[in-house]
Amino acid sequence: MSSALPELFWFVSREYGGIAEAGGVKSVVRALCEELAKRGCRVTALVPLYAFADRSAVENYRAPAETYPVQVGDKTYPVSFASGAFHGVEIVFVAHELFRSRRAVYTYTAE
Repeated sequence: MSSALPELFWFVSREYGGIAEAGGVKSVVRALCEELAKRGCRVTALVPLYAFADRSAVENYRAPAETYPVQVGDKTYPVSFASGAFHGVEIVFVAHELFRSRRAVYTYTAE
């Protein structure tokens, strides 16, 4: 069995340290992504584009452009994507009104 790492990793997370923070998941995801990037792997993290997301340290930020229909069950949602780099990791932000309306990662109340 080879001990070599795959060349490409994709992470999907509701949290990412320094961008969208809530609990401990943010630290784990960021640490894994950055360590793999340091080892020469191409790493991409998909993160919701929350209204409160801190994009100030994201380099080469490209705002959402074209919208794509994404089907989940029997519903179709208009989704667009933004992107940039954060400490050697490509960040792809998933943009949808559901995320833009949130004031915190895990908010489930009517407010």
